[in-house]
Amino acid sequence: MSENVTTTAIWKQINHLEAISMTALPAQRTAYLGGWVLRFSAGFTRRGNAVHPLYGMPDDLLGAVVACETRYAAHGLPTIFKLTPAVPPALEALLRERGYAQEAGASVQVASVRGVTAVEGLEIAPALTEEWLAAYFRLNERPLAYLPIMRDMLTRIPCPAGFAALRHDGRIAALGLGVADGDHVGLFDIATDPTLRRQGLGRQLVHGILHWGAAAGAAQAYLQVLPTNTPALNLYAQLGFAEVYPYTYFTRPNAPL
Repeated sequence: MSENVTTTAIWKQINHLEAISMTALPAQRTAYLGGWVLRFSAGFTRRGNAVHPLYGMPDDLLGAVVACETRYAAHGLPTIFKLTPAVPPALEALLRERGYAQEAGASVQVASVRGVTAVEGLEIAPALTEEWLAAYFRLNERPLAYLPIMRDMLTRIPCPAGFAALRHDGRIAALGLGVADGDHVGLFDIATDPTLRRQGLGRQLVHGILHWGAAAGAAQAYLQVLPTNTPALNLYAQLGFAEVYPYTYFTRPNAPL
């Protein structure tokens, strides 16, 4: 297989994973600019408030970037671009010229779900519950001001979803979200009580979501993990996950219109 054919296949895989991950966690509002997807979620999470240049580059690259900046400024948000290896380098070069700062992104990894067995005691609800949502903010120590925004985003998921939880002394001690889409299941928002880490809860939780995804028809799982999160990287490697690609963010502070 030629290098060009191999590269094209990888780019298609990247864009497919990017597309289904956006479907799995919908933004509050979405707009399109040519082949670029613009997502707006009141500032909650970068991936929910970024430009995703998935489907090609416009002829007027500068004009498209300026148009994005105008739209995000109108929402009172900084302009953020999420760049993957499938994005032509000309865009990154232009963003750097315009003063964008590169920020850490994540490693996107995949694994097979074949042969994964069920996990005893794992609860998986097909819809968001207020208990799960409150536990997410408690375990992640996120500002409660964002809770209504996340509720809105999670109730927009159009695919089969599994809101997973493990309990300790009757209280949610670990949680995560699985979203099934065709032959893939995405894993999101994995969190464990800091006081109960290194007790196998994270492994059980992920294993259980993988089993749920396989039952929903998935053959492969994907997730996003920070490259600095060594415990999570080690866990996912033990479960068969391997990196397909990294992505990074480029951010420009909001400029007055």
